[in-house]
Amino acid sequence: MKQRLLTSAAILLVTIPLIIFSNYIVYPIVTALLSFIATYEILRVIGFEKRMILALPAYIIATTFPMAAYFLSATSASDVLLIVAATAFVYLVYVMSVSVFSKGQISFSAVSEVFSSVTYVVVSFTSLTLLRYLDSQVGVFVLALVFIVAWVCDAAAYVVGSLFGKHKLIVEISPKKTVEG
Repeated sequence: MKQRLLTSAAILLVTIPLIIFSNYIVYPIVTALLSFIATYEILRVIGFEKRMILALPAYIIATTFPMAAYFLSATSASDVLLIVAATAFVYLVYVMSVSVFSKGQISFSAVSEVFSSVTYVVVSFTSLTLLRYLDSQVGVFVLALVFIVAWVCDAAAYVVGSLFGKHKLIVEISPKKTVEG
């Protein structure tokens, strides 16, 4: 419990000022950095963080998309989403080509994992940037609401799991997590 509270406090100390000062360029820079870190971590879990033929394009996309969303948000959301979709398609064709031309060294299932994981991370962080900048009046409140809802749901799941949890979920990954939580 103590570790959980310390982690939450550290995240709050970073997130609250970031949201308050999100009107400045520092927000998309931090979002791009977090997107890069998350992409690296997810590729590390899959085992492809050092296979530069797949990792390098992923790192580039992970850092450029949140920044591009900042600069393109002045146009329209549909333009940004069209660019995201087009780039995702090109990236999909690229990773599938890597699988085909690797002559069996990189399996189709591996590139599928890489593509879906990278797309999930990049679209999530890009969306956080878009939410903030698509409407200059309410964007900061929408962004804050995203974090507040996530924290409230997480805290409620923890409390419910602590009070009423009887059935363990996945003991190997999280020994104290319950289905009820």
